[in-house]
Amino acid sequence: MIDPADDGITLPLPVTAPCPHSVRYAGEAGMFTAHLIQDLMGDWFIMRSWGQARKLVASVDEGIVELARISKSLEKKGCSPVPLLQSGLFA
Repeated sequence: MIDPADDGITLPLPVTAPCPHSVRYAGEAGMFTAHLIQDLMGDWFIMRSWGQARKLVASVDEGIVELARISKSLEKKGCSPVPLLQSGLFA
């Protein structure tokens, strides 16, 4: 709850879409997970479990497109998708 005495200084978090958006793949080299998250400043990031761990994206829509690109790339490398419920992330 925002205190009305702060005279409009404090704003609600700018979450504009349901979260999290995630993909998880298994391959010979291990598990690969990527999440689209929004930080407290309202910026959207792709957090990956490999390589460049954090990548800024312009919007939630761009982030979803980036997750689709990551999924396609991992599938080309022979990785198989792992359902998030099966992986234990959202059990």
